[in-house]
Amino acid sequence: MADVVYFYMDPASPQCYRAKQYLIEKGIPFMELNLAEDPAARETYKELGSPPLPVFDVGGKLVCGLDYERLDEAWVSFAQEKGYPIETQLAKELVTREGLSDVIALPHLGPATIEYVAIAAVLTVVTLIEVGIFYLESLGSALMPILLSLSSLKFVLVVSFYMHLKYDSRLLLTFFSTALLIAVALAVAGMALFRALV
Repeated sequence: MADVVYFYMDPASPQCYRAKQYLIEKGIPFMELNLAEDPAARETYKELGSPPLPVFDVGGKLVCGLDYERLDEAWVSFAQEKGYPIETQLAKELVTREGLSDVIALPHLGPATIEYVAIAAVLTVVTLIEVGIFYLESLGSALMPILLSLSSLKFVLVVSFYMHLKYDSRLLLTFFSTALLIAVALAVAGMALFRALV
């Protein structure tokens, strides 16, 4: 048995996708066992009791579900037991030593559950503030800039965490930011043109 994490996954599962990205980002060497394509992996998965995916077999210790904390603990314990350095370079070392061509070893994509809850709470509070200040006639012309600022804050939070942009590569961030800036520029230009025509 190779000294890697055996990763049981379903390619149609968003949780499995995030788990794979997490393993890559952390530099944890793993062997992907695709349940949709590998009959042997499906059989082993059934023998394990068909636990909720994703499933990680870390040196015989199972971590079921998208539990980053338990996975980290299991990997650190396993790596220390084997005397491995706990760093990204470990992946390359294992590939070289074990000759594991099907080990993917190269992104924590997505926040932990508690972070999702915290962001949801912040979004709820900001939304309540928006609704509250909408009825404050005393704000006058300042109302619109305030609402736009609060909406922008919610947009950034949703994009960064729920859309995982905060955890994606810089290339994807660059693509998204460029497209967003172009869209905003076009919107501003359109509004300016409309005002000029009026």
